[in-house]
Amino acid sequence: MIKRTSHLPLIKSNGEVRVEDFKTLGKLQKIYGVEFHIHPYDLYTIINSEKILLDTLSNVAKPIYKKMLEGIDEQIHKFDLYPLIVAHLPVLKYPDIEQVQSEEVALDAAKKVFQDLELESSLALETMHDPYRNPGRHLLGYQIEHFTEIIGDRNFGICIDTGHLTLSEESVNKYLELPFPVLCVHLNGNAGKRDDHHIATRNNIKDSEVIEDLLKTVDGPIVLEIGNHDYSEEEIRIVVDRTRKGLI
Repeated sequence: MIKRTSHLPLIKSNGEVRVEDFKTLGKLQKIYGVEFHIHPYDLYTIINSEKILLDTLSNVAKPIYKKMLEGIDEQIHKFDLYPLIVAHLPVLKYPDIEQVQSEEVALDAAKKVFQDLELESSLALETMHDPYRNPGRHLLGYQIEHFTEIIGDRNFGICIDTGHLTLSEESVNKYLELPFPVLCVHLNGNAGKRDDHHIATRNNIKDSEVIEDLLKTVDGPIVLEIGNHDYSEEEIRIVVDRTRKGLI
């Protein structure tokens, strides 16, 4: 699957889902013979005017975020979408804004939210880049301990993002040694300075041989998170074909 920016507003500002839009996704699946899975973004994109408050997973944000994830889960099964939700962990800092919260506070909030969820779909938490290695939001999810503490004994998995891990001190092998399944791979590369979302190659992702082995075995979506870099249709077709063979 190739990630595309969508203007389809799946979620209302209070965390409720827009059922008609999920119904549209269900129809598109049947028309085009594809499967959609949902990767909701951070809460500040839902209620932008209160982004700092909400994206800390504060007491205001927790019920909204929980309603959003459980509402998405309900619609996934209602319209037969791919039964997977990929989630980011809480934000620590925004660009040009002071630290929103400490890791300790963020970890505590995340544990309370994620461990309280009741989902039929699988949930995968995404690996992130080290803080300040990318000129964007800084989130939890850049250390092994974040996943072990937040997931605990819940039946969740992880999403390996190869671009984020190229900007991380953690090795891919450390994540693969966790007792949680890899439910999804976000495949993209960069030069080690920012999260560029280039086509992944052996030269621009860390631990490329390990990733190739993972692509051949992962039981879940491999998402080509490719940005707008003027790649030709032929270049995209080649990378899709190589990815199907477990190659980069």
